[in-house]
Amino acid sequence: MKRIDKRMWTLLPLLFGFWVILTGSFNLINLLLGLLVSIFTSYFSFILLKKHFSSININFRIFWRFCICAIKIIKDIFQANTDVGERVMDPKMPISPAVIKFKSNLSGFLPKVILASFITLRPGTLAVDFEGDIIYVHCIADEFAKELMERKLENSINWIFEEGKRS
Repeated sequence: MKRIDKRMWTLLPLLFGFWVILTGSFNLINLLLGLLVSIFTSYFSFILLKKHFSSININFRIFWRFCICAIKIIKDIFQANTDVGERVMDPKMPISPAVIKFKSNLSGFLPKVILASFITLRPGTLAVDFEGDIIYVHCIADEFAKELMERKLENSINWIFEEGKRS
C-alpha cells in the first residue's frame, strides 16, 4: 500500500499542473478547486485501479519514449484528419466501414490500454472493445485497417516499454 500511496502523491502534482495549464487562471478559488479535483481524481484512480497500478513500473526512459511517440502520433492524427475530411467531402463517399479483430502481441495492461487509446485517437479508427489480447476496432475504410495491421502503432508501444527485450 505504501507504493500505491507514493504513486498517488506523484500523480497529484501532475494533475494539478494540467489543471492550471488548461484553465490558465491563477485566482485562489480556481486553484483550490483544481487542487480538490486533483486530490479526488488521484485518490479514486488508485482505489479503482490498484490491481493494475501494482504491476506498472514507469521510469524516466519510458516517459521520454512515450513523449517521442506522442509527438509522432499527433503528426499522424493531423494526416489522418485530412484523409477522413477528404473522404467525407467526396461526393462518392469512399468509405467501407468495418469492425476488425486486432490481436495484440503486447504484454501488460498499460501497454495494451495505451495502444487502444492511440488507435482511438486516430481519425477513422475507434477501439470498440478490449478483451485480453484482442482489440475490436471500427475502421471507416479498408486503408485504416491495413495500416493498423502493419503494426506500426504496436511497434511504437513495444519500443516505449522495451517489450522486445523482455524474456
